[in-house]
Amino acid sequence: MVLQQRFRDWSVAVAGVVDACDQWISDPDCFQYCLEKEQSRKEQSSVDMEAGTVFPVYGTELSILLVEPDGGFGFDVFYQKHDFVVLRNKEHGTVTVGARDAETAKKLGSRGLRSVFEELSKEQPGWGGSETVGGSPRGQKMEMMDAVKACFVLACNLASSETFAMWEPYINHA
Repeated sequence: MVLQQRFRDWSVAVAGVVDACDQWISDPDCFQYCLEKEQSRKEQSSVDMEAGTVFPVYGTELSILLVEPDGGFGFDVFYQKHDFVVLRNKEHGTVTVGARDAETAKKLGSRGLRSVFEELSKEQPGWGGSETVGGSPRGQKMEMMDAVKACFVLACNLASSETFAMWEPYINHA
């Protein structure tokens, strides 16, 4: 059973909750199984976070986590320590960019992450999302360098010239 699900409308979300409750009632072991799976996901997310790269945004107290996790989405775990996350999903070849919350996203200005997606779309059209989360163009396979580029644009939108200096070693060795 999948506890984390994205729903396009409320009727699908409500049906999912009803199905989960029915399953928990009919199978007492299901609830324990779900708790164990959730605990395992959180533990894997912590491992993934440690394997990621953290970029402090100089001149601020913000940090960006660049991660290519083995355990799927772990944003709830990542946001406990980092303000922004750039995640490359190996399985689907996508890049997701997220801000901890709306207040954090406003550090980029009133449009939040939309300004980052607009900048990324200049070179590769199709990036998009909301002020707090979004990602790469649909149907296009993204590599880790695409995630690094997203991280770079995000960092440069957050800070000043000190941020560019932070990225210079990566640019010179690319």
